[in-house]
Amino acid sequence: MTLIYLAVQVRQSTRAVKAANNQAQTDGHCAYLTAAFSDPVLCKIFNRILRSETLDADERERLPPLLHCVFTQFENGYRCHREGLIDLAWWEKQASTLGGWLQSSHVQDWWEREGRVYPSDFRGYIDARLGPPEAPGS
Repeated sequence: MTLIYLAVQVRQSTRAVKAANNQAQTDGHCAYLTAAFSDPVLCKIFNRILRSETLDADERERLPPLLHCVFTQFENGYRCHREGLIDLAWWEKQASTLGGWLQSSHVQDWWEREGRVYPSDFRGYIDARLGPPEAPGS
């Protein structure tokens, strides 16, 4: 009887941890999106990055910290996924979003320069997913 009770408690605890982590991931994702899209300048930069459009000097200067914020969020989600701390469906949605970011030539160039600061397992995951860069302005 005690083992059955313990198994039920562990299962409920696991569900609670996953729910909390899913919410934390969602909150983090929404926080950077809200910050970006409530600021017209950042919104413009986000869109130009994702479209691989030419960036001006100010936009190029903002690019590294902006992408570090975005990729730290993805790295955290990746880590939670690997540890079984978030639902597979949530991670698949984020992995799909990440794939869109990785198509940007700006993101690919940034990753080549800055990706080394991330843990090796996450770098391997990103490197395996990188597709061919889009031409600027396409």
